[in-house]
This record gives sequence, C-alpha cells and structure tokens, in this order.
Amino acid sequence: MGCIGEASMTTTATKKTRKTRRDTKLNPDMIATIERCLKLGMTQADTGKITGINHGTVAAVKLVLEALGRL
Repeated sequence: MGCIGEASMTTTATKKTRKTRRDTKLNPDMIATIERCLKLGMTQADTGKITGINHGTVAAVKLVLEALGRL
C-alpha cells in the first residue's frame, strides 16, 4: 500500500504583543500635585515629567480645573 497523502507542516501566524499602559493612574493626590504645579506656573510637559502622567492628560486636567475656577 502506498502513501495516500503527505502531511505538511503548517506555520502559525505570529501574534503581536499587546501594548500595556505604562501611565500612572489619576488619583486625588496626583490631581492635587498637577494643580500645585500649574499654579506655580510650570509647563504641562514639566508637570507630566514630575507626576509621570502624559502631558495630554495634564492638559485635560488643566481645562477641568480652569472650568471649575480652581486655577
């Protein structure tokens, strides 16, 4: 009897690794720190470096604090 079919090796697609967030979470202490930094006249980039939060989030917090009248 002969071989009916050949088994071929199939290659599996490699999965991409998922990105994980490396930002720190906002908590009341972080918001208070951002508020103090902004009141001292620091830039958003400097505030982000100090707190470890990206400067886009710092900008959003700044807008909210301005809307509340706390800046």
